[in-house]
Amino acid sequence: MKHLNYFLLLVISCLFFTGCLPLEQVANTSTSDAVLELSDRSYEDNIRLVRLFPNSGKAEDTMQPPIVHINQTAPLTLKFDEILSDFQQYNAYIVHCNFNWERSALTDMEFLNEYNSYPVNNYQYSQSTIVPYTQYSLDLPKVKKSGNYVVVVYRGTNKADIVLSRRFMVFEEGADIQMEVRISSSVAEREENHQVEFSVSYGGLTSTNAYNDFKVMVRQNRRWDNAILNLKPTLVREDQRYMEYRNFTLQNNFKSTREFRFFDIRSLSYNGRNVGKIEKSQNEIRALLLKDASRFSEPYSRMQDLDGNFFIGSTEPNSSDLQTDYVKVMFFLETEKVEATDVYVIGGFNDWQKTPQNRLVYDDLSGMYTASLLLKQGFYNYMYWAKGNGVDPYLFEGYNFQAENEYEVFVYFKTPGSFVDRLVGYQSIIHNGPKN
Repeated sequence: MKHLNYFLLLVISCLFFTGCLPLEQVANTSTSDAVLELSDRSYEDNIRLVRLFPNSGKAEDTMQPPIVHINQTAPLTLKFDEILSDFQQYNAYIVHCNFNWERSALTDMEFLNEYNSYPVNNYQYSQSTIVPYTQYSLDLPKVKKSGNYVVVVYRGTNKADIVLSRRFMVFEEGADIQMEVRISSSVAEREENHQVEFSVSYGGLTSTNAYNDFKVMVRQNRRWDNAILNLKPTLVREDQRYMEYRNFTLQNNFKSTREFRFFDIRSLSYNGRNVGKIEKSQNEIRALLLKDASRFSEPYSRMQDLDGNFFIGSTEPNSSDLQTDYVKVMFFLETEKVEATDVYVIGGFNDWQKTPQNRLVYDDLSGMYTASLLLKQGFYNYMYWAKGNGVDPYLFEGYNFQAENEYEVFVYFKTPGSFVDRLVGYQSIIHNGPKN
């Protein structure tokens, strides 16, 4: 066939799924001794699609990052699914964190107006789906201080029985950020890097040592795995309450990877873009994606993407949010095996994490890396990530300075003797093309 040898893929699919745990056997893998990580994490396999977003009532809200102003009008809403399970009682609490995502010294009453315990009582069951699930939601309370936070959800009354944790940030207006994205000032990296430069005016804040009182974080495409932490200013004018961040030693550089790969599984009646085949049975739905190949040496071609993000939905007539089903998505990366290297499929859908669940396995017979992920109907961006000693993590993707990426700058402020890293400035920008 033109794009996909279905016979070969079906053979591989059968071999691959033989060793997988059938959906009907996915258990409630309670981990009552789980160690809380103040990061984005699901602690059980059946906790899926965790989303935290400012909820103004629009469908596109779920794609927004969990970042709100201290005087927010729309609540932050937490949503998650638990597959193959009836209703369970969950509760949540909030942790205030310092700049480096460690628990701060603040007491609960110093950043909350109420007792720090919130029952997750809002739930709904999926409707007519092959994979049944319960969808939970919770509107988080407003907090009194800006900064970093983590919401933690646990089962019943046992705070050690953690099922998920999710970061969010609350900012105030204390610093004005002016930012721009350029090609790298380093000649060797000009074809593949983006350089984030910005200035910070902090006229509303009093600082005796701006170099130490301020901390800065820069993110690319809302990722935590490659965020630049504690970037120092290259120029400070304390009399003008002004700082510049224009490093020329790559400290403010990001690899500009090509636009993300994508697939569309919003429909189960026909093959969406980059989907080779949809298979349905009584117990599960499978989507076999078209074969991928390395793009490292391919000519660059611009296309629209979601900067690694995703959205959930169905194009089936008269379908609702609770009728979107879970699909076993098969990934195929045709390439030579890279020794002593693990290969992962990552994106916003799995918080860019490299875990056993999204690691690909090499099949010598077909000459392909393969993986199977259980994902809800929607439109997804993704990339392949290589992990090994001396191996370029973007080995299968390549770089180009012309690619579009989203960048965010966070400015934190803490005066000497204070217990709080206040988030006094936040700015984001979509970089759409090269700038010298």
